Amino acid sequence: HLRVGLVSVASLIENQRQLLVARYELPGGPSLAFLRGDGFEEAEKIVKSGQNLLQEGLIQSLEEAMAGLSCRWAPLMSERGQMLSILIKATNQGEERGVLREVADAIHQIVDLSSPSTHPIKQEKLQSANLIAASRLEAQLQSGKSFWTVGKKVIFEMLIARFLLWTGWRVKSLDMRNYTKSIVAHSDFKKYDVVLRMVIDCSQEMVAKIRELLIEKNKNGLIYFGTQTSPSALMTCFVKSTDQGEHLHFIDGSNGGYALAALEMKQQMNSMKS
Repeated sequence: HLRVGLVSVASLIENQRQLLVARYELPGGPSLAFLRGDGFEEAEKIVKSGQNLLQEGLIQSLEEAMAGLSCRWAPLMSERGQMLSILIKATNQGEERGVLREVADAIHQIVDLSSPSTHPIKQEKLQSANLIAASRLEAQLQSGKSFWTVGKKVIFEMLIARFLLWTGWRVKSLDMRNYTKSIVAHSDFKKYDVVLRMVIDCSQEMVAKIRELLIEKNKNGLIYFGTQTSPSALMTCFVKSTDQGEHLHFIDGSNGGYALAALEMKQQMNSMKS
């Protein structure tokens, strides 16, 4: 069940809630919103409680809301052994910046977050998803349309994309080889929205060291955290066009990813409260 609601910034500020927004520009042009402040958590609590919900008639049709979203790439297989999904939240918001910077720096010392080997997307390893599976998924996203109506369009577009990628040919501004090269830089495998989130390619030894680091910080009362490992990551794409800056790629671990990592983090938060 999906709850959609609107909470005014003015009401949050009136109740002494803080909201800070930063614009983090990825190489090539697209930007991610980085968020800080307890106002965002308060807005989430309000909507989850059933308040300020939008009426169904006011929400865009699902087809419009999902326009541009696609899942046409196969799962991203780990080269080191494990795709590690990580969530980290500071226990004290006043010390948030220093604590998260310290933890991120320590993780960087273990895995080198700037290394192409750590990035979940390896451009040379990208493979198209199964034609039927991808078309079925997009048909499900666009409710109200039959599989045949959506599926034949998706299959046709994927076959054209495969042909252009294989031959290197261009059709007007569509250059599939340049597009696939830019996917790596246009992904959100590291992001921050009150919680620091990452999906990174790790060896078993790296996973153990990161877990050891996070457990120590949690025992010291500095952070809550959650992790989940899987052999692959999943990529969902939002594509206005294949030009630089006109597409963005959302990364999550397979087999639960962030969702299962969030369960571990919530258990720590609940146990701390009790």
